[in-house]
Amino acid sequence: MELHQNQVANFLAREYLFMGLNEEQLKEAAGHFQPVRRLKGKVLFKQGNRPGYFYILYQGFVSVSEKSGKQVRQQYFLGPGDFFGEDAMLKGGQRKNTASTLEDSTLLRMAPADFQWMMKEYPRMRSILEQVNYSRTLAGKRDFSWIKDRETIYLVSRKHTVFLWMSLILPIFLGLLSLAALVAPLIQFGASWTWMALAAGVLGLFAALLWGWWNWANWENDYFVVTNWRVLWLEKVIFFYESRREARLDKVQSNNVTRPFFGRLLDYGSINVNTYTGNVAMQRVNKPGLIAAYVDGLKERAKVVSAEDESQAMQQELRQAYEQHIHPEEQDINLVKGPPKKEIKKKKPNYFLDAFGTFLQLRYERDGVITYRKHWFVLVRKNLLPTVVLLVLIALVAGLGVEGSLTGIALGGGLCLGSLFLAVIAWMTYNYLDWSNDLYQLTPEFIRELERKPLGEELVNSAKLENILSIEHERGNFIRIVLDFGTVAINVGDRQFTFNDVKDPSQVHQDIAGYQDAWNVRKRELEDQRQREQMARWFTTNYDIEPG
Repeated sequence: MELHQNQVANFLAREYLFMGLNEEQLKEAAGHFQPVRRLKGKVLFKQGNRPGYFYILYQGFVSVSEKSGKQVRQQYFLGPGDFFGEDAMLKGGQRKNTASTLEDSTLLRMAPADFQWMMKEYPRMRSILEQVNYSRTLAGKRDFSWIKDRETIYLVSRKHTVFLWMSLILPIFLGLLSLAALVAPLIQFGASWTWMALAAGVLGLFAALLWGWWNWANWENDYFVVTNWRVLWLEKVIFFYESRREARLDKVQSNNVTRPFFGRLLDYGSINVNTYTGNVAMQRVNKPGLIAAYVDGLKERAKVVSAEDESQAMQQELRQAYEQHIHPEEQDINLVKGPPKKEIKKKKPNYFLDAFGTFLQLRYERDGVITYRKHWFVLVRKNLLPTVVLLVLIALVAGLGVEGSLTGIALGGGLCLGSLFLAVIAWMTYNYLDWSNDLYQLTPEFIRELERKPLGEELVNSAKLENILSIEHERGNFIRIVLDFGTVAINVGDRQFTFNDVKDPSQVHQDIAGYQDAWNVRKRELEDQRQREQMARWFTTNYDIEPG
């Protein structure tokens, strides 16, 4: 097998790492790579090895794994155009993982001296490699359950750290005031306010720590991710909200970066990735220019890979049809089985446990099904009257206690007050269950409206994604605009589904459009497969009637 320098240069030209290089620079860079062919199962390097080669996969698939104790954990899979082995080359030290081929593969490898030459000649490459290396390390520490088979994370970024520190200013200030309240009694111990200051200091310090942890956790749980297939923006507010916005790379039309004045100084900004069905907006992202350029590079590569895959699928279909036509003898056909299906025990739904297990969550996702609840404002409105009654009862008991009349209440009066308290608590619990059991669901094939009355009837309406004609949303009045909730209307045939009072209706709109787009892609793939089979049959038919 031969691989010419021009072929390698053309291959490098489509990869983001080498974008911006002119023709001569690409040829020069290609000359520093050595093409090698490795068979399936070949270990390219092992964890603990000294730094060796830097690799770019030209053809085939590679698995990268990490051993911890006796356990081996699969880190990621790599396909054509992906690079690896940069970690030890950038930082020195030993290899931190093991790389091996999953099938017969062709690789471009670069010796350490050539790698250092490339880093010196093109400093921009170092920043890209460092960002990718940081992303792989971060992704390895997180459990991204939504990752599909042979999907590889290329970039992971968070909001700029300046926004973390800004969110911690008030908790730190509260913590300092609380420390002052704790120290003050030591200076003037014995004063009447000593114990109040100590109590306020302890409570304030606890609140400051909890507040600071909350803000840190919310910053920690927001990610911008780029994989070989899609772009994602992940947001999570602990106990309340979880969101995942995504766009397939081959559907990306454009992207734009916006930086404020301080964003230009500190290198942060917002990225809008635009598709047919909407956009994925990422706010206050670190290094937005680098990420946007990477998305552009991967988008172009996705188009090339998609065209190549379609061409190979067509060739394979024609080849199989031709072989079966010229050798029509009977033969056994191997059934290729997938991985063994895990036995899943179906649990009987428990609406009460489900309601409290997702306490106050307005959006959550499980096994590809996104579930929405009505905004918490609806729950507050439902419980407004029982809350007033509860406060009146508390005020009544407190007033009797202050007057010293509480001990004089008869047993019957005590039971009456206790019963009233229990009745109000039961009323509020019923309202919460009623609120939490009104759900709107989005699955890979359906949309659903679920209404359940506690201890009452259940109503379920559903429709297929392929039957959706249009989607629209509105927020309405001032309160809805300020609190960001509204109604999403989905028109299906002659009826309309409404997701009422959901948080961030524009995001719900985009979720539905994204799932509908994914459904259409799967449908198109099946149609393409049918057309390939039809063309193969046409090919063999024409082969039959061709003279001679």
